[in-house]
Amino acid sequence: MNILFVSPYYKPYFGGIERVIEKLGQQFIKLDHATISVLTSRWSFPRHYEPTWPETEHIDYEDIYRLHSFPSIAPPFFQVPLVWFSPHEINKILDAIKPDAIQLMSDRWFWVNYWVLRWAKKNHVPTVFSLSFHSLSKNQKFLRPINHRILPMANWIHAITEHEKHQVASTYSIPDSQIKVIPWGIQKNNEDKKEINQVFKIISVGRISKHKGQLWLAQQYLEADLKKPTELILIGAIEEPLISEQIKILPIPEHKSITITGEVSEKMLAQAYQTADLFVLFPEYEAFGLVFLEAMIQGIPVLTHNVGAIQEVLKENAMVVEKYDSSSAKINLEQLVNNDQLRNELGQKGKKYVENTYSWQQTAEQFLSLYKNHE
Repeated sequence: MNILFVSPYYKPYFGGIERVIEKLGQQFIKLDHATISVLTSRWSFPRHYEPTWPETEHIDYEDIYRLHSFPSIAPPFFQVPLVWFSPHEINKILDAIKPDAIQLMSDRWFWVNYWVLRWAKKNHVPTVFSLSFHSLSKNQKFLRPINHRILPMANWIHAITEHEKHQVASTYSIPDSQIKVIPWGIQKNNEDKKEINQVFKIISVGRISKHKGQLWLAQQYLEADLKKPTELILIGAIEEPLISEQIKILPIPEHKSITITGEVSEKMLAQAYQTADLFVLFPEYEAFGLVFLEAMIQGIPVLTHNVGAIQEVLKENAMVVEKYDSSSAKINLEQLVNNDQLRNELGQKGKKYVENTYSWQQTAEQFLSLYKNHE
């Protein structure tokens, strides 16, 4: 089976959706000897044109096809560049690939999604549209009517949680029978933490932005009464430099520190998880929260707040406070840093829960069933 992913960004950029494509692709090959292709752009996140990236490239096990676009400067208010992608080139690439199934990974790449779905319908190729519900900013509200037009063209709409399914169904008037709930998986971890830190390490993984809440997190961290030397490590591409600068000028006491790493490699990210004592993140919204599960599978306890699908995904296996409740956030942070027994028990509980609940193999099997049962 030849499976095509459609995503506006892909390698060498590597965010959450890109990680999902990689993990699903690995499982499709393992379970079905599939061939994996990715239709993407020459833009790096969020809107930087990369003219030196090749049109086609084979990386690991994937054939990557990058569309040309015009112009090379995009408006500064939309993550996916609002530029021209040629329908003729899209059709030409699809005719060459001849996919047996197509997985669309972003509703924001609406122009390319439309032409891919048209091609798929004409050629009777099953399509699954992985859709995360967005609380859109004012300058992106135009996506609503566009998605109303495009989504019914797909065979199935994929939601990663029941919470997301409800949001998508009510917003876009999609019938329940067309929406399939399939959670993302998680890579199992067989390694134990290798060292005891001299300084207690709190990590937070996500692009540095208002949406991911690092400034609010830093403020709670600095106000909390922590009984040991601590370091807050913020890992992720700096999407909003102003947030980074505001964090840097916060008054920091001697026994605390804050490090902003920027974007890191997969190897460095794995090392950060391996050495962390606690994972904390307070985003504005989460459709699923894969980074929380990545921490929990390492035995790292998690502290967050109740937004989006977080409570549904994590259930009772993490510290989840009410949304932006400063007092509760600080109290729970103090408990998790100062109480070793509580922290270790929560970490082991979370690890066992994730191991028994989520796997990429189960996720891939459910998608393959959709592709193959298409009529």
